[in-house]
Amino acid sequence: MKKIVLAFLMLALSTGVAFARQQRQDTLNFKGFLDVVGNYGFSRSLGSSSTNVGITLAAEYLHAFTRNTKIGAGMEVMLPRGFSMSGLDSPRFSFLPVYATIQMSPLPGNRDVFFKFNLGYSIIANLDNTSRSRGGVYWALGGGYDFSDSWFLEVMYKVYNGSARVAGINFDTDYRVLSLGIGRRFNI
Repeated sequence: MKKIVLAFLMLALSTGVAFARQQRQDTLNFKGFLDVVGNYGFSRSLGSSSTNVGITLAAEYLHAFTRNTKIGAGMEVMLPRGFSMSGLDSPRFSFLPVYATIQMSPLPGNRDVFFKFNLGYSIIANLDNTSRSRGGVYWALGGGYDFSDSWFLEVMYKVYNGSARVAGINFDTDYRVLSLGIGRRFNI
């Protein structure tokens, strides 16, 4: 699965670079998200737990592939947050995803409304009481609205996957969250 994700990322980046040489319609986006409704799940029948509200910062490079479609790559830095679960002492966690993205404006006369899909690989960057952790597939689906030439809003449903070893036991983990974001676009 890692090879498929990496191949997808490389294809998106190489396509973006090739088209960037033809036209200069590239943008660099910086975003801040408030992760409002989150759920952190464990394998091995341990269930899941609600997470604390958190902040995620992101940067994306987008290229206008067609009039209504942009492709690119991005990365996020999730500030550590915690959750409560019986038997665990408020562990904190964080993910660091790198991803390819596609953004489409489905309305021909209105390019202010857009839908997005991200696919990549996320690393568990911080998990208390963990002797070993590994990342996994990251994906996100959502949409947004350009309310000026350089400012936009986004709503994204994101899923981060990984695995961790806690107290000698291996667990598969997933973090699912609804994120509300605001971003600033720079033409490059």
